[in-house]
Amino acid sequence: MPRAKKETHLFFEQGDDEIQIRSWDKNLNAAIRKMKAAHPDTVWIRENDDDEPGFLWGAVKLENITFKTLPPTSGKSRTAHSENGKRHAGNLKYSDSQRSKA
Repeated sequence: MPRAKKETHLFFEQGDDEIQIRSWDKNLNAAIRKMKAAHPDTVWIRENDDDEPGFLWGAVKLENITFKTLPPTSGKSRTAHSENGKRHAGNLKYSDSQRSKA
């Protein structure tokens, strides 16, 4: 049966020294693979040919991973952020306003 939604799952057993990760998130997967390349003894990644492309199943030592929670942005703050970006678009190196001057 196909999965309805691709989700990221994090598992931690009480008293264990690693966090198990099953992820479809490409940014998280890239960060874990980068950590694996830099510190191979801190990350374990299951390599299985049966896994779907983009899926990562692995584990990271507990002392090498941190989490940051971000509150959801409100509609008011999204609108303000968008207006601020439009107001200062001329400061961007590759903005349309800079291209038209060239």
